[in-house]
Amino acid sequence: MEVVKKIQQTVPNITTFSTLSPIPGFRKWLETQLALESNTATTMFPEVPLLTKEEVQFLETYAASASLDTNPITTLKDILNKDWSNDQELEPFLKKLLTRLTARYLVNSRKRGLALDPVANFHLQNGAQVYSINWKGNISPQGMRQSYGLMVNYLYNLPDLKDNSSNYIMKHQISVSDAVRQYIP
Repeated sequence: MEVVKKIQQTVPNITTFSTLSPIPGFRKWLETQLALESNTATTMFPEVPLLTKEEVQFLETYAASASLDTNPITTLKDILNKDWSNDQELEPFLKKLLTRLTARYLVNSRKRGLALDPVANFHLQNGAQVYSINWKGNISPQGMRQSYGLMVNYLYNLPDLKDNSSNYIMKHQISVSDAVRQYIP
């Protein structure tokens, strides 16, 4: 919050701040979820499957046309392990899928009630809101290794900081914008 104080001293009428932040744990989390789904007969959380019916249908159709294993989890793992960034058939599908799963990871994946992602945990403890998810926000090799290139904006709205921080730390409630909430089951 020192940065916010310095900016306010220079430009006092600014009351809203935002970050563009990495999501360092997302890829590892997703790979773990995919491994769990492919190694068990049923999902660990059958009420909230990892893939939607539409995503399963797309993956089955894609697998059949590409002569891949027709298991949708295996197909998705195969796709994610290759360079899909310029594939005009896959990119729109992956954008929707990975954005949805990133929102799920940031908001629902917890450790002792707090966000599993260390960067998210830092910002949320400081009163930020998970504001938006950015497709291809960091397509550097590191960005692709950490989060398939996705990044997140955390919004720091000064009037809400204390409440957001307190609700997160004490009640484990994460402030989420409507733009991100739409992706969460």
